[in-house]
Amino acid sequence: MPIAPPLLPETLSAGAVRLRPLTAADGPALMHQLGTPGIARWLAAIRAPFTEADARELLDYAADPAQNVRALEAGGALIGCLSLGATLWYWLDTPYQGQGHMSRALRHLLPLYFRTPAPDLIASCREDNTNSAALLRRLGFVPAPDTRRRFFHAEACSHPCREYRMSRARWLALDVPPPSA
Repeated sequence: MPIAPPLLPETLSAGAVRLRPLTAADGPALMHQLGTPGIARWLAAIRAPFTEADARELLDYAADPAQNVRALEAGGALIGCLSLGATLWYWLDTPYQGQGHMSRALRHLLPLYFRTPAPDLIASCREDNTNSAALLRRLGFVPAPDTRRRFFHAEACSHPCREYRMSRARWLALDVPPPSA
């Protein structure tokens, strides 16, 4: 029987960012962010245009506790989202990229995810998404040796992608120091 992902705390602070469940009030921000071509292009499952119905579908998905979907909030605004469920996925709104928000959030959540036996975390990343690949490598994820093509709805074409994997044993062996606030 497969191990289920551990449930994470509903809310948590990671530096200046608060991690919390998505709510219906996040719908407009989701539509704006996932309707932005510079964000949507990196997420295989995001359709273009990203509609209100798509936002509701994402909110329904996020309501499943096993998916561990968390909004990243700063100054009362939704600045991104992540999931440590069946797979690891994430995004940040354009003005918040490159500031370490996602790195800090994942450094807070990964020890909680791996505190008990947990399935390996797998993230799939486009080969040309150098920022995301660099983040995963810095966190200690191991890239698969080969790529495979995935279809990206927002661009209506496929791209070579590489999977990155983190096991509980690897995370514990990395002996990552606890995050500072």
